[in-house]
Amino acid sequence: MLFFVLMLGLGVWQLDRARQKDLRHTRYLANVANEPCRTLACLELLIVDPDAPGRRVLQDAPPWLPMRMLLDNQVHQGRAGYVLFQALDTTPAILVQRAFVEAAPERGQMPALPELPSTADLEAEIAWSPATGLQLSSVLEAEPMASGLVRLQSLDPAILKVLLGRPVAPLVLRELPVGQGGPLRPWRTPGSGADRHRAYALQWFTMAAVLAWLYWMHRQRRSRSGS
Repeated sequence: MLFFVLMLGLGVWQLDRARQKDLRHTRYLANVANEPCRTLACLELLIVDPDAPGRRVLQDAPPWLPMRMLLDNQVHQGRAGYVLFQALDTTPAILVQRAFVEAAPERGQMPALPELPSTADLEAEIAWSPATGLQLSSVLEAEPMASGLVRLQSLDPAILKVLLGRPVAPLVLRELPVGQGGPLRPWRTPGSGADRHRAYALQWFTMAAVLAWLYWMHRQRRSRSGS
């Protein structure tokens, strides 16, 4: 009985997770359709709002901080590489996801960094921090690769605060456009992810039903043997 109740509870929890993911995705789609954020004051308000992902940013960019960061263990079309980040000179610092960078053949070699536009215009989308891939090392510190360039295993706020000399905002910007030409920006419109949780819920409910059936069969056999 305990396992039956546990499986039912896990199924209900997965359904609730699916509902939360649906709500988050609905907010994201609504934000995409909203007017772009065109002022720094607007951006500084939205970059700390957990409901802001999807809002577009179209404005004159603040100055860039010189430090560039390569987030390790990223993959695009089967190719291993990095996501290149740079921060805006704001407080808190706002991380901008600027391009995908293919890894060099040898890990100790410098990857070929793309030419990034020097225009003062910033076109971007507010986004959640990207997922960290499989960590090949337990070392979390920044690994210097060149002057003003480090490799990171994760976007750890404590490490970023040391690197940039100030705290960082909880959300990031994904620089646009993502079309042909220019830096490689394979950013995808995120799905809700709710279907995965519904599939997990179905698995838990199925196992609960099988367990209930086995228990009923066991009781039936005991009843017949005792009569």
